[in-house]
Amino acid sequence: MSLKIARSWGEIQRAEWLLFQGVINREVRVDMTHRHLVHAKHIVSTFKEKLSKSGVDHVGDRHFDELELLIESAISTAVLEEVEHALDRVQEVVTSSRKDVEHV
Repeated sequence: MSLKIARSWGEIQRAEWLLFQGVINREVRVDMTHRHLVHAKHIVSTFKEKLSKSGVDHVGDRHFDELELLIESAISTAVLEEVEHALDRVQEVVTSSRKDVEHV
């Protein structure tokens, strides 16, 4: 559905929303992914400090790297789910506001 061929006001609203959501999602994901990686590295570093030298050696760098990826993935998933819920709420407000304006 493009803005040029939209047949109704609702289709135009939906096309605008999808465009807006796509732009926001791309920009947010790039920035958040970097922050999540930094945070995951910090968590693993803090965890390593609590282990003895022999514990760190036993676990090994490969497993700590895997732990960083798991933590980053968990953070990203949780945050993106909340962003999606927030965008849904924004969409509901926009839709409601447009309906109110149409009836004025």
